[in-house]
Amino acid sequence: MNGKTWVDGHSTTVEWEALARPVAVLPLGSFEQHGPHLPVALDTIQAEYFARVTAREIGGALLPALPVCQCFEHSGFRGSIGLRPETAMAVIRDLADSLEGQHFKRLVIVNGHGGNFSIGPVVRDINRQDRALKILLLDWWVFDTSAEGAELQNRSVHADGAETSVALALCPELVRDYSALLPDASAWPVERFDLNHFGMGVLRPPGYWGDPRESSAGAGRAIVKSIELNLVAAVRARLDWLDARPDYAGAGRVILRTLERWDLRDCLGLARAAGWNQRLEDWQLVHTLSPGGMFVAAHNGAVIGTAATVNYANQVSWIAMVLVDPAMRRRGIASQLMRASLDTLAACETVKLDATPAGREVYRKLGFVDEYEVSRLMISSIPSMPSGEARIRPMTEADLSAVVELDARVFGVPRDDLMDRLQKMAPEYAFVAEGPQGLDGFCLGRHGANFEYLGPMTAKDGTVARALAGAVFGAFRGRAALIDVPAAQQEWQDWLKALGFSEQRTFVRMFKGPNRFPGCLGSIFGIAGPEFG
Repeated sequence: MNGKTWVDGHSTTVEWEALARPVAVLPLGSFEQHGPHLPVALDTIQAEYFARVTAREIGGALLPALPVCQCFEHSGFRGSIGLRPETAMAVIRDLADSLEGQHFKRLVIVNGHGGNFSIGPVVRDINRQDRALKILLLDWWVFDTSAEGAELQNRSVHADGAETSVALALCPELVRDYSALLPDASAWPVERFDLNHFGMGVLRPPGYWGDPRESSAGAGRAIVKSIELNLVAAVRARLDWLDARPDYAGAGRVILRTLERWDLRDCLGLARAAGWNQRLEDWQLVHTLSPGGMFVAAHNGAVIGTAATVNYANQVSWIAMVLVDPAMRRRGIASQLMRASLDTLAACETVKLDATPAGREVYRKLGFVDEYEVSRLMISSIPSMPSGEARIRPMTEADLSAVVELDARVFGVPRDDLMDRLQKMAPEYAFVAEGPQGLDGFCLGRHGANFEYLGPMTAKDGTVARALAGAVFGAFRGRAALIDVPAAQQEWQDWLKALGFSEQRTFVRMFKGPNRFPGCLGSIFGIAGPEFG
């Protein structure tokens, strides 16, 4: 029942099916001239030998060698036959697709020719896609650490002492007499990179570059032994690296910057994915109230986190809309956004926020303490209600100064711009309750992505609150609705629940600082929302 530890072209399909390790090894050669003393298939012979050793040692599938690839630098020598770069790249892509389709996870390419330049880019392109299959590309000759190789490689380019020595070790029967071959010098002091400018036919007309007479079978055996050990070790190490970190690009850097207006739609996309109720108009409102006080976390140019602040006259400020893409969480991004927000509000006396149960512990570590609990109540369809009392009427622009004054007494500090803009965003949801000495209450509302939002709602008592609700619920016309109510308003919550509202979740209002402006909790029947306080 046990399969072979490695397979090759002599194995049966049954043995391939039983192969345990999903790693394939591909020898990549070249069909090119090697002077008058070495075979044109030498690069393939060498690549196949080291690939076979690798497959055997790591327990993989040895693919047949690709004997033809790129050899432009040997143009003009008959028997030097190659592929165009795009063809060679297409071959690697097809092999990768075929192997991946058979659930191979790794492809090790043992390259036998330095001129196979197009293979590196296609390997990088496949790897950067983070597909199921990853590719390792290794040139076998770079893993020689032998003293013999070090001596010969100093002058090594092509069909020289080093390569002839390896041929003497691997295929001595194919090596012709090289005793009379003399080093052939160019008319110019050229370097290896000049093969990009001229072929071997110009730079070294005999077809070899170096001195084949320096070769020996003993040196070749030492080089081969060194490469066998080091190449296998290098492959094993890199397979382990791929297992530990399969992504190509890495985590990338996350930067924090001030939110700009063109970021708002990206922020809305994050909010939509999180199921938040805000519309684009809500994000635009916060941005208008707090220019320079909103932040985004960006990763590779994409907005992956947000935070917003609203400063009410440096007395009480608000932090809200702290949101991080789920795929980027647990990297400290929310903490960075919070620190940026707190730094922006450093001059403000008191900072507040509404925390989820999970976020509460995070904020406590930053110095926030509990103020009171808030319950979010929701209903899928507002019921029909009486039109309300005569003292309840639509809010007008003339009422705004009185609304701001009443809101300041109840919330704790003035919120002039907020009241004005909320009234203009949804005037059909804005009502006031007239009293004998001014306003006894008011309510505002907003349109939402999933629910209409009722709040803020301020009232002298529950009777006024119910009268305001009768008016605004009529304006909601059976839509789904949300209202955030202080937990202390238990009778008000009971009345709402009797209408069909149910508790969706709770959160805790928290503050950092002296909190000298707590407002009047008993008059709050609906907050302005976690975005505004």
